[in-house]
Amino acid sequence: MPVSFSIGTYNFENFFSRAILMNRDRDKMAPYLEKVAALQEEISKAKYDRARVRALYQAVKPYVAVMENKGSRLFKKDGSVLPAGRADWGGFIELKREVIGDGAQENTLRVIKAISADVLCVVEVENRPVLAEIAKSSLLGTGGKYPFAMVIDGNDTRGIDVGLLSRFPIEEIRSHVDDRDGKYPIFSRDCPEYRVVLPGGRSLFVLCNHLKSQGYGTPAQNNARRLKQSKRVAEILDRYDLTKDLVVVAGDLNADPDGPNGASLAPLINHPGLVDVVKAHLPQAEQWAYFYRNKKQRLDYIFCSKPLAAGVQSVAIERRGMWSLGKATGGAQKPFPTVTGEANQASDHGAIVARVVL
Repeated sequence: MPVSFSIGTYNFENFFSRAILMNRDRDKMAPYLEKVAALQEEISKAKYDRARVRALYQAVKPYVAVMENKGSRLFKKDGSVLPAGRADWGGFIELKREVIGDGAQENTLRVIKAISADVLCVVEVENRPVLAEIAKSSLLGTGGKYPFAMVIDGNDTRGIDVGLLSRFPIEEIRSHVDDRDGKYPIFSRDCPEYRVVLPGGRSLFVLCNHLKSQGYGTPAQNNARRLKQSKRVAEILDRYDLTKDLVVVAGDLNADPDGPNGASLAPLINHPGLVDVVKAHLPQAEQWAYFYRNKKQRLDYIFCSKPLAAGVQSVAIERRGMWSLGKATGGAQKPFPTVTGEANQASDHGAIVARVVL
């Protein structure tokens, strides 16, 4: 019996959780911020005014968490303050965070819902708890949620990681966060390998990537590092039989194949076992998913092994989350009505989805 599913890739453009107090109306939250500051001051004192500590905490309880190090406690079960002063406990106060709290994040979810990829490589997401909240968001609709979500912390200290959303079980993970070129890590983030079990039992192997950006260094330096990363991804593919296995290399590879940085992707673009399904299914004028300095670019890719590519029925790029869509198309296409500027666009990247029948 044929198995139908879809594979996608989407750069979320920094989908982070945020402190609730910093993510709501500033005027409404200002009094609570003042009380948090007062609470911080109180719990730093050598001797506590226990009644004041308790009152301040009760006032800001929805917005702060008490982090209790090594079993030390600030409050008793009845809510009264336990320590007499700072020396009696080793904890601290931390602002509670929320994942989906503004228009840009909601628009990101609208794009995810629109493409409805069963297996989605995600780029620039903070961590697994954030991705798990995305996966179960009501904005995806009842049938659009993802039972499986996985992120492994990578090498980017800003928390810009790559991961996977899946409607099918993720049964194996292999990280390459510690792959090295001498003493330095090869990957800017990671190149995680995920084994997803498709309906019917076949395995789909997904390698998610976010290669070296075009910024933060000279073009020559960035291209050289991206080339090393591309070569390493190609080496990882040697683990598979690309004439039989269902393998995907997807993500934001940060170079246009026809641009001055395209040679840095040569190990993947020219790989004999891979098919660039965007190139194979869309005319060149429709392959772009990024618009910068009045130029349409291809930075996002889905490469498939040949047996998987043979089952790809169609490829589409969802660009309505991009504020630049109107400018890029001369007004012929427009973003979602909820995208009203750069500040609330879903991402500066489009999302790509490939529909497959095997």
